[in-house]
Amino acid sequence: LNYAKLYPPSFEEVESKEDWIAEPVLWTPHWVHLGTLVASSEADLVLIDGEHFGTIVRLNPAVWQLVSSYARRFMQWMNKTPHSELSDISQGEDISDQLRGFTEQSTAERAFSKKSAALADKVRLLEPLSDPAGSSE
Repeated sequence: LNYAKLYPPSFEEVESKEDWIAEPVLWTPHWVHLGTLVASSEADLVLIDGEHFGTIVRLNPAVWQLVSSYARRFMQWMNKTPHSELSDISQGEDISDQLRGFTEQSTAERAFSKKSAALADKVRLLEPLSDPAGSSE
């Protein structure tokens, strides 16, 4: 697969199984492609409809939390990246550690949230019950 980016003009070959094509489509409501991808030989592609993907992910709260956190980090990273450095192609060898970090941070946040919820439950158990009638003995 050959990718031609329109601005600034550049060309790259997509040849690795670890390269992603147009991942921002999953995380942004209106991604505008920055170039053209052309197959130079027979290729297998997996197409994921971004809207349908979101609908399915919402069915599992744990997955939804992980994916939502990943998407937030992905968008923060994209928003910090100069437009001239954005691309429809993510070269796995160049970016996989960073993207993996988004997931690891999400997992750590989830663990922290569970610990915080458990601690809040313990605190509630230790609090004296108030008398709803307001009477005293």
